[in-house]
Amino acid sequence: MSSTTPQNESDTAAEVHPLREMLLIAFDEVALKRGQRARFIERLRENIIAQAGCSPKRLALRHGRLELDLGDLGEPESTEVVRSLSRVFGIKWIAAAEAVPVSLEALESAVVRCARAAVAGGARSFKLEHSRKNKAFPVRSQDLNRDVGALVLSEIPELRVDVHNPDLLIISEVRRDQVTVFAEKQPGPEGLPIGTTGAALALLSGGIDSPVAAWYAMKRGLQVEYIHFHSPPYTGLKAQEKVRDLVHALNRWAPDSARLFLVPFARIQEVIAERAPSGYWTVLQRRVMQRIAGTVAEQNGFDALVGGDSIGQVASQTLSNMAAIDAATPHLVLRPLLGFDKVAIVNLARRIGTYDISIRPFEDCCVLFAPRNPAITSDPAAVNELEKDLGLESLIETALRESEWIEV
Repeated sequence: MSSTTPQNESDTAAEVHPLREMLLIAFDEVALKRGQRARFIERLRENIIAQAGCSPKRLALRHGRLELDLGDLGEPESTEVVRSLSRVFGIKWIAAAEAVPVSLEALESAVVRCARAAVAGGARSFKLEHSRKNKAFPVRSQDLNRDVGALVLSEIPELRVDVHNPDLLIISEVRRDQVTVFAEKQPGPEGLPIGTTGAALALLSGGIDSPVAAWYAMKRGLQVEYIHFHSPPYTGLKAQEKVRDLVHALNRWAPDSARLFLVPFARIQEVIAERAPSGYWTVLQRRVMQRIAGTVAEQNGFDALVGGDSIGQVASQTLSNMAAIDAATPHLVLRPLLGFDKVAIVNLARRIGTYDISIRPFEDCCVLFAPRNPAITSDPAAVNELEKDLGLESLIETALRESEWIEV
């Protein structure tokens, strides 16, 4: 134990209470954005306030991180705030921390408190890391490791030191205005804050893949809203409810609720099935969906469309078929899942909370009008001529006219 540490009859560290109990919030890619860094941080701050429901006065930028003052929040409320922050894109990690006065006694007291709490949770080994940003602090980092570590061992006999694989890593940072002590870092979702890179309209089918693609688009900083094609009487209200629930699940990852654009699509599918070669049904349907989505995007200021395609997963997702589908609209089409296999997509769907909704037994419109032997390759020019012969323009106008935005 350091010779400067006050001692009493029981040889324990003096109890110094924290100035603040808080959450440290570390940035992910935001920290690398140089000229845009201030804008990205401010958007992240706004998203945190919206998603965690905290007062702006509690959230401050200090020492290259955000600090959320927990104030008088109890454990249930603090736990809920952490849970909310774990769904805010742009956060690398979150840690419960104490800010204490700049003194050795305060640092020691905070470290011991942290260690006691961890022992109560089952920890049996520990390691200390000290960072002395304030070079005026009289004790060097290596001496802090030795002396504070010795104090922890004397105060808490259940603990032992393990520098390679400890149950508990306690970090203290000594700065000019405060000492910050924290232990467990809970990972955030990383990525970029939503709203920093543009807006996109995601084609949401009701299956497993498209919600995961929308989630990845949000992770790259896009503000995402949704378009869904439904086919009454072939699809019922349960199918629509399923899609609304998917949007609701995805909204948990966003600072604001997103809208869903519902497009009636049955008559267009019937005409394609009546007049076009069956092998091209899916490609033609997807082309029309892309055209309609592109029109909606143009009218509502979206910068791109988002699809859930994965190369080679189904017949319509070969390179030539995707090229034929993309030729239907000049809009940029983003496909975040192109290189993913089905197992990886399913695992992520489970993680983000959409899988159990996606597997509900209510089929989307594409499945109902799927050909038995779909074309594997398509020539964009030939498919374009085939589509012209179908005379779908008036049906597309009608579908757009009968579509509606709904709040989820």
